[in-house]
Amino acid sequence: MNTDELPAELTAALTRLATLPGRPAAEHLEVFEDVHRLLEESLQDLAGGPAGRGVPGPPAGSGPQAGSGVPGAGGARAPR
Repeated sequence: MNTDELPAELTAALTRLATLPGRPAAEHLEVFEDVHRLLEESLQDLAGGPAGRGVPGPPAGSGPQAGSGVPGAGGARAPR
């Protein structure tokens, strides 16, 4: 994979993931948390501010609605 044109945060995330092979599974969580933080920073840069701001969510009404038969959607319950 050519990483020459990737933002610094993404390159750092890939580099951090590359440290996983050979590490005990108990240390993986720390690596994943670091990668998550790096990816959030990259998204913040793209959005122009703190995570969760300036990044549009799904359009209103695009998710499951109450009574749609989808368990957990709008408080609807699955039949027993």
